[in-house]
Amino acid sequence: MIMKFQLAVLYASRLLVSSFDVENLAKKMVDWLKVGGYIFFRESCFHQSGDSKRKNNPTHYREPRFYTKIFKECQMQDESGKSFELSLIGCKCIGAYVKSKKNQNQICWIWKKVSTNEDKGFQRFLDNVQYKCTGILRYERVFGEGFVSTGGIGKAASFILS
Repeated sequence: MIMKFQLAVLYASRLLVSSFDVENLAKKMVDWLKVGGYIFFRESCFHQSGDSKRKNNPTHYREPRFYTKIFKECQMQDESGKSFELSLIGCKCIGAYVKSKKNQNQICWIWKKVSTNEDKGFQRFLDNVQYKCTGILRYERVFGEGFVSTGGIGKAASFILS
């Protein structure tokens, strides 16, 4: 039997794991938090934070938007069917790194677990499948540059004029 957590605060530093593992960890963190609880984490983004070069550094540094997207899209349901998601409270560079190392690539986020009535499954499908970059390029090949549906420039112009 796995113990059910109801934590008020979770802190994580250096989520240096695969992209798949970050998604799974985000889901687990939402499950571990009580409603109104907070997740605070920091990450080295873009490149390493230290000024000493390493021979072997297996770390995969990501852009901040990677973490923002993963945690923003994380939505969970409990056994009773209630939905929960994370609401971004804030995201910023860590001032101590900026002052001491002139490094703006140490980023921290704070998220709050909130109840939601929305099922974002369809929106996630649109964002991650239907209208991701390759999908848009495919539509543009069929309908013309800048268009993802029928009508083209003539239809767009008449729509704007009406």
